[in-house]
Amino acid sequence: MNIAITKNRFSVLSWPNINWIEPTAVDVECEFLVYCGPNVELLFHPELLIKFRQNEFCGVLREDESIHTKRPAFPAPLGYPKWYDGFFVLRFGKYAVEFLDLWRQTQDVSAIAWSLGVQPIQYPGEVLKVHCDEGDRAKIVWGME
Repeated sequence: MNIAITKNRFSVLSWPNINWIEPTAVDVECEFLVYCGPNVELLFHPELLIKFRQNEFCGVLREDESIHTKRPAFPAPLGYPKWYDGFFVLRFGKYAVEFLDLWRQTQDVSAIAWSLGVQPIQYPGEVLKVHCDEGDRAKIVWGME
């Protein structure tokens, strides 16, 4: 299985059989592309994510129950999920090429999946952690208000 993954500060570079690429890479040759945004930490080797879903065009993570929560005028039927924009898995083929062309323009996974007409499979939230931006510091509030 030929897997390419975008590098970030949480990449486990010792994972075997992975082609690590820069987030801006184009013309990547692989069977599967795993995009991990700058704040995404994969908790499992990506082969485990792909192994049993190899025939799917795209895999994503649900961010919200409905895209209409944030974008009420979105053209999909009510209840269409809001997919997380910082993570997706693509099996290479015509769909992946179209997806990536649109991704480079909008980086909106929900809108891209809707426009291409194929609802992606959903990975469980337990496959990754989403961290705060690298420069952010949590505000510590002492006591109760």
